[in-house]
Amino acid sequence: GILSLAGTGYEGFLQPLILSETRAFFINIGIGLIVEWNPQEMVIIEVYNVTPLVSIHPDAPAGPNTFKVIGDKILLPVAQFPPPVCCNIDVSDMGVVLGVFDMSNGTIEYKKDVRLMSGQADLFEDELGNLYSVPFVWNRMKQEYFDVTGAPPAHTVLKIDDQGNFDSNFLLDLEESLDIEVFWPGVLFISDNKVVLGYMDSEDTDWPESFDDRFFWFTSGNARRVAIDITTGDITQFNAFDTFSSVEPLGREDGVNYFWGRNTQVDAEQSFILRQDGFDSFIEVLSGEGFRIQTVQKLF
Repeated sequence: GILSLAGTGYEGFLQPLILSETRAFFINIGIGLIVEWNPQEMVIIEVYNVTPLVSIHPDAPAGPNTFKVIGDKILLPVAQFPPPVCCNIDVSDMGVVLGVFDMSNGTIEYKKDVRLMSGQADLFEDELGNLYSVPFVWNRMKQEYFDVTGAPPAHTVLKIDDQGNFDSNFLLDLEESLDIEVFWPGVLFISDNKVVLGYMDSEDTDWPESFDDRFFWFTSGNARRVAIDITTGDITQFNAFDTFSSVEPLGREDGVNYFWGRNTQVDAEQSFILRQDGFDSFIEVLSGEGFRIQTVQKLF
């Protein structure tokens, strides 16, 4: 089914954030609108008109795909998409952005760090509760098709505290260890002091000359998966997903990571929801033909 506020005149939201049976939010920081509602009674409690996020391009979705609730604050990671038409871009607006909505007073604050070109619309959490902002998968596309002279680095990992502040003492530059030609599917999870990610290097692929053909890597099947030690920078191969054509993160619930796996090397494409049971151990919780999963979320 579809859960929508369209009949109330409020539209343009991503998936809801449900905190309890009686409290939930629809959030669109791109237009500065946050709607608090009661899932049990299906009524709107309050509408907050907050400062909208000014993104790189007016058509750019502001995210987030996932939310992190800490006390009275909701952390809202933002992905800044490249313009849909090649090849102009304003590098002065670049930088990873995090919205911090305070539920106690209905206000929002935007935090920015220019040590990363743009973050993914998800925050990644390790088993110790540390939060990280990771590179947006399309950052490499910006480098390929746009003039990004003077732009922030494309592939760094930053740490965030529980107030939504970026840790100025932490930075992991993935390009110091990896030849990243295509950052897909990007960071999969962070655990055991390691960042596990998928990417393609310069030996795996060449970018298409045409900007219109830029999405080729979704079906290329050439992604390499590695684990990078946050402290030492050591790299090891990560083979736990080798039986799948592709794997993407779905989010984290109750301290457990979930993933969407696909097997396209068969007559009918197979899809799987996987639950992490250890650093390199995953349990299949659902399978079927050809379904698409964007994220997972616990209702109550």
